[in-house]
Amino acid sequence: MDNSTNDLREKLADLLDGVLPPEEKTALEKRLETDAELREEWEWLKTARRAVQLYGVQQLVKNSRTAMLQEQVRPVRSLGRHFRLVISAAATVILLLSAFFLYRYVNPQTEDMFAAHYVHYKLSSFRGINEPAQEKAYRAGAWPEVIRILETDSAATIRMQFLAGAAAMELKDYRKAVQQFRTVLTRNENEATRGFQDEAEFYLALALQALGDYSGALALLEKIRQDENHLYHDRADVSWIRQVRKRIH
Repeated sequence: MDNSTNDLREKLADLLDGVLPPEEKTALEKRLETDAELREEWEWLKTARRAVQLYGVQQLVKNSRTAMLQEQVRPVRSLGRHFRLVISAAATVILLLSAFFLYRYVNPQTEDMFAAHYVHYKLSSFRGINEPAQEKAYRAGAWPEVIRILETDSAATIRMQFLAGAAAMELKDYRKAVQQFRTVLTRNENEATRGFQDEAEFYLALALQALGDYSGALALLEKIRQDENHLYHDRADVSWIRQVRKRIH
């Protein structure tokens, strides 16, 4: 799923909630007139929303019927049995549609937000005659070895620490990745350098997001977005920033 798809789904949800700004509402409604795939998404969203609302009504009916049966003395007739069967079937359909709504319009955005923006860090294609062992391991995808080499080198460079963080990202060890990227940023500040500064900021934002630290991720993404010269300026797009901000509020 790409960023534009997530953004359109959010706008459809805002349109249904009646909170979409007028100019965006007009543009989206015009697009719905000509985009069959988007109309299908719109219809699914409305159907799922109705299912959620109907489920609330069904719960109310169920509670009322329970109270009514408690007041009755005579046994429930066969009509009551049929009524229960109908209600049970309807409840099953409603719950399935509700689950579909939650999966399609909540989980995909949460789970895919990281995947939609994560990109594997690649070393330059140029290889020196004496390429360091850590870089060879990185090119080979030997992620644990990349980290091991860093941890056994008492004179590790900023480059080595960044690569260890990138390897940790591949291993989905986001806490270790955060540690390495923050070390890169701290060393740059203390040593008045900028080695892998942009890269560390971008991947740190991703790692923090993966850990659920949306405030930390948002601060970095906004910083990257505001710097037009940042290597990852275009990747920190407005849609992504808005999605992260929504996780905070």
